[in-house]
Amino acid sequence: MQRRILTCVLGSLALCVGGCQVAGFFAGAYQDNTPKTVDAMYTGLAGKSFAVVIAADRGTQGDFPGLIDYLDSEITGRLSKNDNKPLAGGFVPAPQVLKYTYDNPAWPARTRENLAKALGGVERLVIVEVTEYRLHDPGNSYTWDGLAAAQVSVYEMESATPETPVFQRSVSVPYPDDKGYGPEQLPQAGVNTALAQRLVDRVSWLFYEHEEKYNSKY
Repeated sequence: MQRRILTCVLGSLALCVGGCQVAGFFAGAYQDNTPKTVDAMYTGLAGKSFAVVIAADRGTQGDFPGLIDYLDSEITGRLSKNDNKPLAGGFVPAPQVLKYTYDNPAWPARTRENLAKALGGVERLVIVEVTEYRLHDPGNSYTWDGLAAAQVSVYEMESATPETPVFQRSVSVPYPDDKGYGPEQLPQAGVNTALAQRLVDRVSWLFYEHEEKYNSKY
């Protein structure tokens, strides 16, 4: 009788442990697929006019001629309106910023105060310097191993030191997430678009509350 009771107890314990493990697995899977809310890291655009300016070296611009235009347009769009609500007090449209930077290639040498005045007297300058942008490792064009990195700096014109950024963060994103894919599996245009979109996400998310998946790869 005692042996039968012991067997039942051990069986019940095994079921409990197994059930807890299964429950834990599904809880973990649920958490991994459930988005989490992430706060903005910089909220100083509220009620202020701004312009987004993209910088990249000549090599990057030559290899990816449409990158600066894409980043400026997408990031400006995100920061000007999030969830159909104005995020700032006004902004300079991307085409206007791009025209200025292309017409004035020496703009990086200008003071931030003069640059802000040249762009209509904006109160905030958001400068995104692309420090790395590649689709594969140098010397290996057979498999995709994309990486995009940038430094994001914000300048406040009413600051006592407008030439010093009040906010600065470095961001980087990879694509694709898994190794071993080449042009036969993923076309170059698709890899480039996905990588650029991830960079847009990471830069833009610095400025407003958003949702990210727990298991996000970037």
